[in-house]
Amino acid sequence: VDGATLVGAHALIACDGVPFCVDLSFADANAAQAITVVSNALARLPGATYSLSGTNPVVATLCWTPDIGHRFNNIHFRATDPTCPIPNVASTALYIQVDPIPVIPPDAGIDGTLVRCPSDPPIDLFTALGGTPETGGTWTYLGAPHGPTYDYGTDGPGDYVYTVVGASPCATNSATVTVLEGSVGLTLELQSGGTAPGAVTYEVLDETGTTTLLSGNNPIPANSIGTVSLCLPDGCYQLRVTDGAGDGLLGYILREMGANGRRLIDDRFNMNVGVSQIAGGGTFCLPLGDDEPIWSSCDKLDWVDNKFIVCHANAAVTAQYGVNNTTSGYEFWFFDPNGTYSFRRFRSHATSDGTGSGALRACHFKINGWINTVSTPHIPADILLNVRVRGRVAGGNLAFGPACLFKIDPALATCPRVELQDDPANPGDYSCGVSRNFGGPSNPNNRIYADPPQPIPAVPSNQVRYQFRFRITGEAVCIVRPPQSSARMVLNWTNGTPLECTRTYEVDVRVSLDGGATWCFGPAGSSEAAACADTEDWGKVCLVTINPCSGVSEGSNALIENTNVSSVDNGQGERSVALYPNPNRGDQLFVSLTNIQAGVNTVNVDVYDLTGKRVIARTIAVQDGFVKTNLDLYDELSGGLYMVNITAGDKICTERLVIQP
Repeated sequence: VDGATLVGAHALIACDGVPFCVDLSFADANAAQAITVVSNALARLPGATYSLSGTNPVVATLCWTPDIGHRFNNIHFRATDPTCPIPNVASTALYIQVDPIPVIPPDAGIDGTLVRCPSDPPIDLFTALGGTPETGGTWTYLGAPHGPTYDYGTDGPGDYVYTVVGASPCATNSATVTVLEGSVGLTLELQSGGTAPGAVTYEVLDETGTTTLLSGNNPIPANSIGTVSLCLPDGCYQLRVTDGAGDGLLGYILREMGANGRRLIDDRFNMNVGVSQIAGGGTFCLPLGDDEPIWSSCDKLDWVDNKFIVCHANAAVTAQYGVNNTTSGYEFWFFDPNGTYSFRRFRSHATSDGTGSGALRACHFKINGWINTVSTPHIPADILLNVRVRGRVAGGNLAFGPACLFKIDPALATCPRVELQDDPANPGDYSCGVSRNFGGPSNPNNRIYADPPQPIPAVPSNQVRYQFRFRITGEAVCIVRPPQSSARMVLNWTNGTPLECTRTYEVDVRVSLDGGATWCFGPAGSSEAAACADTEDWGKVCLVTINPCSGVSEGSNALIENTNVSSVDNGQGERSVALYPNPNRGDQLFVSLTNIQAGVNTVNVDVYDLTGKRVIARTIAVQDGFVKTNLDLYDELSGGLYMVNITAGDKICTERLVIQP
């Protein structure tokens, strides 16, 4: 019997509306005889089914969904064989009683899903059930009894079944928790707004968007940027971020975990009111592929129609040129994280798209170089999008690579933003996040370079002017150099305020395309006062650290010694503090503090962001009057400038820390 309760050899009790099936077996000692079984079940039990399987023995199966209107039932079964001259006949009866379901039926809750990572502690499976499950039930895993706790280290993935026994004779109730063991670490960066950031929610759903796997409220305080760690197994997922009032979240970024985590979705400072989700159930998939736009095509926000965005060549795709041209190439995907646009277009080896011939032409994608239709919509202007690329090899798609920002903005293209040269493929000119000397003759160690503008329409190069600005946020430090025609800035000037040794500056640059008469960004004039009064960034800000100096260099009066060492007269000599490497990648920081006053046994290290929020706190033991230790930062800090307070007794040393993931 399945779904009902036997209360005797020929009697069972079933619950109203709870389906059941019962099997009755008949056999004849003469195996050659076929048995026929007839019953009044269909006449007595509305909606029942009755079937026979086999001939000798034969099994009669009766299935029925009980109806309290037919509460007491006597069902007859008659088995016969064709033996001559007198057939064998056997009869039996089955009494079926239908009872009402208890007022409060058993409730095991609603099926749930649980994603666990290797570093997660054991968890009570009960917490993953939905609804209002009753306590006191039992758990099974793979059909065997299991305790109520799941432990990543000892238990496996799959379905854990929770069962609550119902009041006799009615059926029990079960619910399932499906455990997924994640292996891919992701970081969700949340850029909180000024009002009720805790009301913002995030959800990671399965590929169909019907099951929530991970969810939570934004834990980052107002006007701050922080991260939430996520862990998922390989597969495809939807991300949904909701800010109902539109004032709790400025934007977000979903990326791989780690200092240089690649982006999957980038909606930085671009959050809309309501739900932010890729249109059409668009997903992100793990693991990421390696196909992506080249450096100059990534995060470019001043595109115009009919220009080419270019991706790196994939050797497997290149090898298909001349072999499977029509089914090999690259698929470019442009989408708005907020859901207004999503379109994919395939560039095969078989078409030129206006880029000539050869194995690399499929890497070139002509922006809006196709007929605009409902099914092939043009990329909209003035909307911040993401672009991702994947290769296709003989009809087989590879995984999409990391996301880049993309925006069509013809107005910005006429007078674009510029920045210090930050293409890793140009190590000779690379100038973002670097350390340089100040002073002395021009040489590679005291030069930085701006990336020359590419305005549309183009202007004569002799009309281009550059202006560099050096700032230290929170210290009212601002140094602006006069306009110059070269994209190269030599850090050795003797007129104006010099740069100080061991200091880290936030550097941005702007351009003029008419000889300095007007500027693409910033104030109309080029005076230092006007430029420093402008608090807006001119473009991407890069950090440049001036190397330590021992004194004034020959031929230069601009070199200033500034060792950032705290000193006290405590009879032990000068106390010095060192943080390195600085700039730092965000993984480990070495801290050294010497000549600590007697009686101090511990040192407190507190790291603050520029809003004054303490983001890291550590206590370090003092040994023989000094501290030398490595601090694990665990990639918890976003890129930027931080203040480090080191407290030893009643003395406080303050240092700057630059994080460059």
